[in-house]
Amino acid sequence: LWSELAILVTLICTSSSGCQQVDIYDHQILSCYRSDKGESCHADTSAIAKIKPFKQEACLRLTSNDTTLIEMKLLWRSLELTCERESLLFSRSTRYALLDSKRCPHTLDPARGRNVEPSPALAELQKANDYPGVTGCVESCGGPGCDCLYPSSGCFFYRIYLIPNDNAVYEVFRCTRWKPSVYLEIAINGPHHQEKLGTLHLIPNQPQIFPPLTVTLSSLSVPPLPILSSRFISDGNRTAIAPAKYDPPLKCRSSEEALNMTCTVEENCKCEPAEIKMVCDCNDFNLTAHMLNPAYRLPILRPNLEFTTRNGHLVSKVLHSTTAEFVVRIKDQLRIISVISNAVCTGETAYVRSCYKCAKGVRAMVKCTSSTQEERAEIRCGDQAFTVKCTSQGAQTELRFNADKARFDVECSVQCGQSTQIFKIVGILRYTGSIYTSARRMLNGEREVFSEINLPNFGHLIDVFLKWTGTLLITVIAVILALLATYFCIANTACFFLLKLSLRLAWTVFRVIFCMLWNVASTPLLVYRQARNRMKKEEEKLL
Repeated sequence: LWSELAILVTLICTSSSGCQQVDIYDHQILSCYRSDKGESCHADTSAIAKIKPFKQEACLRLTSNDTTLIEMKLLWRSLELTCERESLLFSRSTRYALLDSKRCPHTLDPARGRNVEPSPALAELQKANDYPGVTGCVESCGGPGCDCLYPSSGCFFYRIYLIPNDNAVYEVFRCTRWKPSVYLEIAINGPHHQEKLGTLHLIPNQPQIFPPLTVTLSSLSVPPLPILSSRFISDGNRTAIAPAKYDPPLKCRSSEEALNMTCTVEENCKCEPAEIKMVCDCNDFNLTAHMLNPAYRLPILRPNLEFTTRNGHLVSKVLHSTTAEFVVRIKDQLRIISVISNAVCTGETAYVRSCYKCAKGVRAMVKCTSSTQEERAEIRCGDQAFTVKCTSQGAQTELRFNADKARFDVECSVQCGQSTQIFKIVGILRYTGSIYTSARRMLNGEREVFSEINLPNFGHLIDVFLKWTGTLLITVIAVILALLATYFCIANTACFFLLKLSLRLAWTVFRVIFCMLWNVASTPLLVYRQARNRMKKEEEKLL
């Protein structure tokens, strides 16, 4: 048994003295196993550790008779959600085109015009018949003004068809289920400094053996994330988030149908007949440009979420607000001690330059310095919490926030042990919204109207205006008042006399002050000259 315990690994490095303070519960149980040979019993020790992104690491010490047998460390790496996809349809990146042909009275069988089906191959529309589309016929005007001889109504044949923009086949899918998994690092130190490291890929309620430990992810909570219910588009190499109300006009049941363009067309156009042609207004959407747009193409970074693809699978990494419960089990009756670091960590004031009221949020690079070689520090900024790496040389970590105002000023606290230090994250953020972008998204059905009410921070704009133009306004007002006073004084004799008297008085005061200062400044020179003249006279008398 002791040889097994000697190779046990949890996550404690020889350079660190402790970990974060997490909730740990231990208990012992006597397990008995029955077989044909009888019943054998032995004691087991289990530890339940609540680890999450904010409390990422737990250090445990297993002792027996006051002798340390094993030191282990559990370190949270990430929570990943893997998409179990359901294919909705296949499509192509297309654009609308229109071809029409007018027939005047007595050149067309009326029954033929009334019975035109959505997809017939009409000779009048031969050019458009090679592409998938919808064919229709509407009544048109007649007479010489409409290029017809007879005054009765004519008929417009028209076909709305789709022309591909590229050769790629796109699959529209959704995730019926997001399968969770947690990556947990384990390091174990034995009594003779044997060290064993490993990373476990844990699925809820499925035990994994890491000799001599058995680790089980017994409980996992994931915060509500509405973006996970989005639909996605993939061409096999690239993946992007589909617009909220994306409904492609070309609907295919398989990739082969999409490649051959033998699909159903559900056009979104409003058409009206004019004199000699059809006029159609179609809701066109460039799928190729959407796939190249970095705002929708994976990888996508959000303050609390990351979307990426791995080996053809869509993976979402949840960064905050999750909680997990791990059960660590070992054979033998041992005492479990939680080892907590008491290092001192400090953070430096960080300056950010990003955007507010935007999808990517605010990103701040925070430098954390610890009194030991390496620690995990807890940072609290208002109602948001993070765990970052701290080193003696200073380690930088990117923190992400959401901001609604241009002036970003957040006071944060950093804590490793019992000591708490304060630092700030400040900066002026940019406004990246525009009326054109909002209108385009609403027209394309990508956003609802209420979600596009995204106005700039007028309070900050007013502050900046007053700060940089206040001096100019005061100067302009002073000049205007001076001009008005001069005008009224010149127009009024009494005022002019008072102004003249004031100027004379000011000139007199200036002369008096100047004379006094001149006398004070010239006194040492006069004394020097008088002393020199006196010395010359005494020398002449001696001669």
